[in-house]
Amino acid sequence: MARMVMITPVKGGEAVARKDVIRQLAEAGKSRREIVNILKEEYGHECAYQIVFAATSEKAAARKNKKEAEKAVVPEGGVPAEKVEKTEPAKKA
Repeated sequence: MARMVMITPVKGGEAVARKDVIRQLAEAGKSRREIVNILKEEYGHECAYQIVFAATSEKAAARKNKKEAEKAVVPEGGVPAEKVEKTEPAKKA
């Protein structure tokens, strides 16, 4: 069972979930190493790179898949492959 780690900014403020902070920074375009440094400097929280990697790996995979889907070639007048409905082949008698 996963536990949620809460962190509080050094300058004061409300405690927030570490995972949420990591994901927000990743979505803002920060590298994983930058995120580790921000957590240390702005939140006073020592965080291993592996924690940041685990929190961002699924987001990174989703961004990569989105970019690959955008690059997919669609034939002129055709329908993108992901929009085509999957059907079962006809059964032989």
